[in-house]
Amino acid sequence: MFVAIATKEYTGSAITLADADITTSYNSNPLVFGTDYTILGYQANTEAGNASVTFEGAGNFSGQVTKTFVITREPLTANMFTIADTTYTGSAITLTANDITGKDAQQQTLTLGTDFDIQSYANNVNAGTATAVITGKGDYSGTVPVNFTIKKAALTAGMFTINDKAYTGNPVQLIGSDITASFNSTPLVFGTDYTL
Repeated sequence: MFVAIATKEYTGSAITLADADITTSYNSNPLVFGTDYTILGYQANTEAGNASVTFEGAGNFSGQVTKTFVITREPLTANMFTIADTTYTGSAITLTANDITGKDAQQQTLTLGTDFDIQSYANNVNAGTATAVITGKGDYSGTVPVNFTIKKAALTAGMFTINDKAYTGNPVQLIGSDITASFNSTPLVFGTDYTL
């Protein structure tokens, strides 16, 4: 008896086979599901990897045969992920599980460290559009870039120290050298990070 089983993709639920997934023959004659054989049960048929199915003869056939088939990992796509906006810190932004929401094609939650990892980042220091490169693991495959936004940080008075100026009887005009400014211990540059 010849049995061939189609490869199936991970869904998060137990995989069951349809008639169209199974090719069977005996002495070059096709066997008919429900007439010549039935499916007795499955083993390891939920996670990606090797699963098995046990067939039982019917009609003119008897006995049981167990065959393996493959459950492939589900490929990730960028639209499975949403990354919350972050705010400029002066340092490279790295994401945590709280920053990323992921749902697979079956709307099952994707978990950082279990279902995917962050492989690398691009443009993740300055305000603007940054990118996290996400790679699948476990039951998921593929590598996808996902964009997120780094918002500008708000200036506060505590960031600035202004040198005292001597009275001249005229309006005081400040220049860049009169001002010391920093954000998270990083000096701010007049004309680049702020203006008057």
